[in-house]
Amino acid sequence: MLDFRAHKLFWLICLPFRAIAKISFYAVVLLAIVIAESTSYSAIAKIAMAYLVMEGIALALSLVVWKGLFWAIKSTFFWLVDVVSFTRSQYRRGARNCVNRPRI
Repeated sequence: MLDFRAHKLFWLICLPFRAIAKISFYAVVLLAIVIAESTSYSAIAKIAMAYLVMEGIALALSLVVWKGLFWAIKSTFFWLVDVVSFTRSQYRRGARNCVNRPRI
């Protein structure tokens, strides 16, 4: 498959996962608020706790879950699709880079 078509296909495959990743941040904020509200500390302590919990969950979610999922999607995509450079380049790495970052 040519590199610009492969980029479009890869973009379409990742679109629902990217949307869920962006929406999941709001769920993390709500979860942090619920966790902080369940304690009996003062308001300032609840705010600080909610912030720290939100940062911790968001960090774990983005580094473990979403990075792992997108790595699996990318690996599977390049295993199934043979990307050929549009400019007839000798370098396969250049064609793969064009899928990840298209030419402007």
